[in-house]
Amino acid sequence: MLDYLSIHAQKAYREIINITEHPDLLFSNDPALLSSEYAYNSTYLFGFNRLIRKNRITIPVLAASLNGLMDGIESYLRHYYTAKDFVITVSADPLVPAFKLSIVSYYKEHHQLDGHVSLDEVVEWYRMNACWDGIKIVSEEKPNGILCEDIEEAKTENIYPKHFRILNLT
Repeated sequence: MLDYLSIHAQKAYREIINITEHPDLLFSNDPALLSSEYAYNSTYLFGFNRLIRKNRITIPVLAASLNGLMDGIESYLRHYYTAKDFVITVSADPLVPAFKLSIVSYYKEHHQLDGHVSLDEVVEWYRMNACWDGIKIVSEEKPNGILCEDIEEAKTENIYPKHFRILNLT
């Protein structure tokens, strides 16, 4: 898979190689610090955007590339951490637009692993919902010059699809 990316998607290839060969990860043994772990150990992958937007990469190839990235992270974690459990998550953020990769310590009592879908579904959803041309902001102006936004729309919660892998290294 990396051979294909090195020829057809150099930006994605460099991102994957950088993450798998030189990961910059920081973990804690305190479950209260999960949000800090998530903030530090999250990264966006922009390298596939042009290929997706121009339909130059298929969903199975992209899913296999993301799966290879997760395999590389897993081998790194298995090599350096022997008594710790982890969750590797790949999600699609259509507003950025980019795939988001995050690695955090896994504590069964502190994780809600709802909404798990396959990598193919994450990629397909991202392809259909990414805001390639930016976000259109719709607002109405009242006669007195005050902007009035649609409050109901602002309160709706978007749940983005995510694929995760739990690593039990203990």
